[in-house]
Amino acid sequence: MRTLEAEKERRHTTNRLQYYKPYPLQAKFHNAGAKYRERLFCCGNQLGKTLAGAMEAAMHATGRYPDWWEGKRFDKPTVGWACSVSGEVARDTVQRLLLGRSGAVGSGTIPKDCILETVTARGIADLIGMIKIAHVSGGVSLIISSRTRLSERRFREKPWTGPGPMRKPRLISTRSFSPEPTSAMVQFG
Repeated sequence: MRTLEAEKERRHTTNRLQYYKPYPLQAKFHNAGAKYRERLFCCGNQLGKTLAGAMEAAMHATGRYPDWWEGKRFDKPTVGWACSVSGEVARDTVQRLLLGRSGAVGSGTIPKDCILETVTARGIADLIGMIKIAHVSGGVSLIISSRTRLSERRFREKPWTGPGPMRKPRLISTRSFSPEPTSAMVQFG
């Protein structure tokens, strides 16, 4: 019996995406992605905004969508930015949610079996600069950590420098009732 419980816990820890059940406001935010290129999830502190963004980033990067999903789907690998106001904020919030805590990579929203490689960023201890992720299509998605002052205008002006044709970004922003956001996810299809 202990062996079964341990296996259940291991599966839950290394594939949180499979077990994600959004709250009604999170589901509404996700579903709006089918219709709107840019979305903002704005509400109080500790209500699941960044978790919803991290789960959605993991879904798009892996191509693994739950049965209830009604939002935008990507059938090919994606390139996304996980942006924060500083490297420390990126490491302690977005990176922790996407990958898991330092030393426990694979316990975040991106399933462990999809993490192909992490590339360390320079200058800040334990900060990951890029994540290579297996997409269900057989390709490789990228999530790149970016430290920048966050403003919607800046995202719209930022040129696409990745492989393939120019793409318009899809802005997925989460913030509490503060004047400036601290983190955002930007996904390129």
